[in-house]
Amino acid sequence: MAPRAHRRRVLAGLVITGAILVAGVTPAGAGDTSQPSTPRGGFVTLAATAVGARTDEGAIRVALTDHDPDGRPHVSSLETDPVTAARLLADPALDAELDGTARLLFEPTDPLFPNQWEHHVTGLPTAWDTTLGDPGVVIAVLDSGVAPHAEFGDRLLAGASFIGTDPTVDPLGHGTAVASVAAGGADNQLGGTGVCPRCSILPVQVADATGSVPWSAAANGLVWATDHGADIVNLSFGSTSPSTVLADAIAYARSRGVVVVAAAGNNGTDTPVYPAAFDGVLSAAGHASGYGRYSWSSYGDWVDVAAPGCATALQFGAFVNVCGTSFASPWTAGLAGLIASADTSRRDVEITNRLLAATVPTDYVAHGRLDATVALSGGIADVALTMSALPHRPVTVRGTYRGDVARVDLLVDGILAASDPAPTDGHWAVTWDATSAGVGPHVLTAAAVDPTGRTIPGEPARVTVFEPDAPAFGDVRPHAFYTEAVGWMVTEGITTGTSPTTFSPDAPVTRGQLATFLWRYAGRPTPATSATFTDTHPDAFYATGVDWMVAEGITTGTSPTTFSPDAPVTRGQLATFLWRLANAGVR
Repeated sequence: MAPRAHRRRVLAGLVITGAILVAGVTPAGAGDTSQPSTPRGGFVTLAATAVGARTDEGAIRVALTDHDPDGRPHVSSLETDPVTAARLLADPALDAELDGTARLLFEPTDPLFPNQWEHHVTGLPTAWDTTLGDPGVVIAVLDSGVAPHAEFGDRLLAGASFIGTDPTVDPLGHGTAVASVAAGGADNQLGGTGVCPRCSILPVQVADATGSVPWSAAANGLVWATDHGADIVNLSFGSTSPSTVLADAIAYARSRGVVVVAAAGNNGTDTPVYPAAFDGVLSAAGHASGYGRYSWSSYGDWVDVAAPGCATALQFGAFVNVCGTSFASPWTAGLAGLIASADTSRRDVEITNRLLAATVPTDYVAHGRLDATVALSGGIADVALTMSALPHRPVTVRGTYRGDVARVDLLVDGILAASDPAPTDGHWAVTWDATSAGVGPHVLTAAAVDPTGRTIPGEPARVTVFEPDAPAFGDVRPHAFYTEAVGWMVTEGITTGTSPTTFSPDAPVTRGQLATFLWRYAGRPTPATSATFTDTHPDAFYATGVDWMVAEGITTGTSPTTFSPDAPVTRGQLATFLWRLANAGVR
């Protein structure tokens, strides 16, 4: 059991990702010639699967633990107001923590699942905690046929062929692979796991043994699937020439509430491919494990989303790795199946809108890459902390969100501190009075609340609240324009002054001092290379900072051989350094 002093501080249920932007601090520069005595602030990530310490009525649940003489713990749960909860958590005489809730976690036992990056990088396992699908949700696969296999069990429905053969015979293996990506089974000890492992599959054969798909067959197959219970239809075929016949069939399917998903194509260009480019079709490009576009994937503003372009699939009785937008499309269709399974009243427009909202922006498709966690949770608030120290006064906290979010709550040390009741256009902002939290370390958490009231906490960020007049420098006036900024620099470990008692606020900054400031602000990274200037000494206080600036492309020196560390920084040089720093993505 963890020691009481540590367990009392556990913040159950604070799980956030992203970035918080804090406005209101305006740093001003000053000289420095010494190394800091304390390290600069950083981020601490608390990983937890517990959520829900706040009740629907706004009360806070606190767990209190006592031990009997035999060491047996007795835990009681108290629902109270936020002020009382904070007092209980802060009482050193109590063994108290927020009383969160856990959820059953699902992870398939299929042997290839650990290697299915396409699921892990998209948050699919977390989405499965909401649903694994519903056999009543039907995904129609218009393709080369789907061969029966234990992977599908009794979820493979009776289909139809529109090329005059048998929909359960797949001479190409393509349709079977597509079906297994969308709705392969889970926990059957066979190969990998499909996206919607409990959804049903409706095989509709529209491709012949050569892979050719007549528009007439595709159109008739789509109408038949619509009339025979399909909720979602996958079309992993395409042409650069549109077809009115198929466009009409798509319009018919959508008028009946059917979601139509199609592959964007493997041309590696922005040339539209049909049926993916038709209005009302949810088109999918292919991304790699690092989220970049596969070079072979079609792209452009006519493509809606990106999904994993490679996957583990069933083909000719074996599990193999397959690649192409033919498989990004059924991955998307499978996710649509999960959304439909979570609420079977949802139809085409609502499912499509939820998918489009559950994206992370990219530069190669219109909306972005799919995030399964957001698609099933309703939404998530992303936070990033631009500074790990905040002044002891009201500050504005900003962030972004994705998904269907009605409200964003800011929690400080697990207690609701502020809310944005109407976040818009993917952004939220609140004013937090840091004086209410007190000087010292605190944990900020953003929680997205969907229209049903469900709260999804994000990943926490730790900050330190400081007194603006904290630096004990005799030459820093209590209410000067730079006083608060000096306090921030000291708290961040960027400066310790020009002496233990002076900051020299009116002295100019040298190039060597500025290199040190910027390097410390960036978190003291190890330079990838060493500079070769003849006027910088390797043991000088600024040496590592200069090496880092050169390695990051922030400076090239005042000449090919000199840096001029003792020269003052001009305003033009400062502007250039800061612009390059920002473009380097530092902090």
